[in-house]
Amino acid sequence: MQNINGDTPLHMACKDIRGDGEMMQYLVERGADVNIINNKSETPLFCLCNCTYKDEGMPLLVESGADINIANNKGETPLLISCKYGKEDLSKK
Repeated sequence: MQNINGDTPLHMACKDIRGDGEMMQYLVERGADVNIINNKSETPLFCLCNCTYKDEGMPLLVESGADINIANNKGETPLLISCKYGKEDLSKK
């Protein structure tokens, strides 16, 4: 299930500023595709990397198979964006 922007419930959970990771975990445990792309060719991991204030869900997504090297339509990867915002933890995965 994707909205008009191609976002899935997992994309939305990753964008939610109030989220503490519980919804992400719930969705992943129930089979949400961690590498599905939206209309910008962004996976849910991009949503977390683009949030400068939120990164607690990154280990969950990466351990569930999220590809840190998938490029969006701008040629950026979650790894590149993570480093841009000082989230070095992703670069250590």
